Amino acid sequence: MPPKLLVGTFQVEGKVIEDLHPIEAALLLELPLPRIVAIMLDGLKEQKIIDIISKDPLIINILTSQKAQHEYEELFLSAFNSEGEVLSGIMADFFDKMLKSLQEKLWDADIEATKTFYRKKLLEAQEEAKKESSQESSRSSSSRYWRSYGRIENDPIYLSALALPLEISGGYSNFMQSAACYSGCFTPANIGTVEVCHSACHNACHSACHQACHSACHSACHSACHSACVSGGAR
Repeated sequence: MPPKLLVGTFQVEGKVIEDLHPIEAALLLELPLPRIVAIMLDGLKEQKIIDIISKDPLIINILTSQKAQHEYEELFLSAFNSEGEVLSGIMADFFDKMLKSLQEKLWDADIEATKTFYRKKLLEAQEEAKKESSQESSRSSSSRYWRSYGRIENDPIYLSALALPLEISGGYSNFMQSAACYSGCFTPANIGTVEVCHSACHNACHSACHQACHSACHSACHSACHSACVSGGAR
């Protein structure tokens, strides 16, 4: 059983992180992982980087050898073999890396305020997704995926039948407590929120750092005092 960490927090009240990638925002809002995969697939398909050959099992065809615009796209594409089939371990690594990146960005953020910000942004994306646009090529990677996020939220049926590896076929909480995520973050049992995991990890790290610094400082101070006493003739 993974060790349990005490939950602490270093949140700054009212601090909102406004530059999350849409995939990071989806993780923050705890969108089921298969729907996050659907966002990635839709964004890549819209750019004509992939075509979806089959949903069950999930098989894609990569249409270009050109490097994707964003590193997250490259990470996601690397989770498919030359036949377009999902590599479960690498797909789990993709989500693990996304979660670590998210935790690093949110370490002192006001989680609820940040969630509120992105819920509003998602509503805007849903409205945008309803509009047809002839300028898709000029969109940034982030705006494309916001549009895809909005499209997924608007249509619960769209790309809902994806057959994915067991460890990423469920929700965020299940993944956080799975062996696939074990090395990334020790999550308290029965709790799977970004806030708890990120706070627990940061609290443990901060505690270890504080203890190390305190020990080093105490040692240096003791040594200096001892030297001063000896040189001053104290017994």
